[in-house]
Amino acid sequence: MLTSFDDRTITLTDQVLGLLSRGWWQRQHRDPELRKSLVRLHMALADARRLAAKGCLDEAGQAELLARLDKVETASLNADSAGELLEAVDLQLVAAGDETFLCSLLEAEYQRDVVEETRLVVTWSDMYDEKPIAASLTYRQGRSVGESELAEARNKLTALYRNRAMAYALTRARTMTKAKRLLLVVPVLLPMLAAVVVLADAVSKGVTWREGALAAVAGALGATLSSGYALRDQLPRIGQLRAFGYVLAAQAPLGAAAGVFLWIVVASGLVTVAHSDDSLVRAAVAFVAGFSEPFVLSTVARIAGTERRPSVGSEREGDGEAVRGRARASGDGDSAARASR
Repeated sequence: MLTSFDDRTITLTDQVLGLLSRGWWQRQHRDPELRKSLVRLHMALADARRLAAKGCLDEAGQAELLARLDKVETASLNADSAGELLEAVDLQLVAAGDETFLCSLLEAEYQRDVVEETRLVVTWSDMYDEKPIAASLTYRQGRSVGESELAEARNKLTALYRNRAMAYALTRARTMTKAKRLLLVVPVLLPMLAAVVVLADAVSKGVTWREGALAAVAGALGATLSSGYALRDQLPRIGQLRAFGYVLAAQAPLGAAAGVFLWIVVASGLVTVAHSDDSLVRAAVAFVAGFSEPFVLSTVARIAGTERRPSVGSEREGDGEAVRGRARASGDGDSAARASR
């Protein structure tokens, strides 16, 4: 069993390394999320061989892991299947892990507990008050860890990983479901947007459909630029990055609608702006509307009389960078990422 186990894990390791050695320009396996999972799979296979050689992973454990690995075709792995495989392998290795392996996992979890600022990922302190093993102190003092401490560490790590995986799966499903539903807004919004521009040209002599089209494009440009800044300046979760493509597809039409709305508001005189009779000035206001959602909402509240706000374009409204800074400070996030992410 040991030879067969070694042969299979070595073969699988070579396949993983072959996939990782491919250049970024090659279409297959250039997904960063998948590549990260492949790196972790390579590490897990090395840990499994070491634990098997040491006798911690017995023949029954090797047979179970081998049955799982025999079904793996590395060339067909994607981010989801690789993540699920890693979760199963991680739990099995935790159950068989020795002092070195468990202490390294605990140290990683303790450190993650300190640096995880958003608290959106399930961390050690979310579930436990005490540490079964002070890993760093143990390494420095050379103190051996008792079996009771190792058993407690196994149980707590297993519960933490399971809890994190379930939370991640739920959040990922919610995020992607919302992102895909958001695409339904686009085919509904675009015809209405075109109709508003055409009708505004028909009922008012002060505006033209060409100016309305410019406002729509300016609003879409502002929304797209704002999304690009957010992606550049923030550190979103993997779930957010997966949903970003769907959100970006809807962001431009939403920004166009906001731009057309502010174009109508300024052209009608409901809100005064310096040189509002200039088409380019109104297009600039439309750009700001697409760029800043708080800007649009404050204008709506002001027109509705539900909130006192300064005139559009005044200094108190703040620029786009200030708006994005406030949005970042208010929090924007995905929740739990799995133990392997």
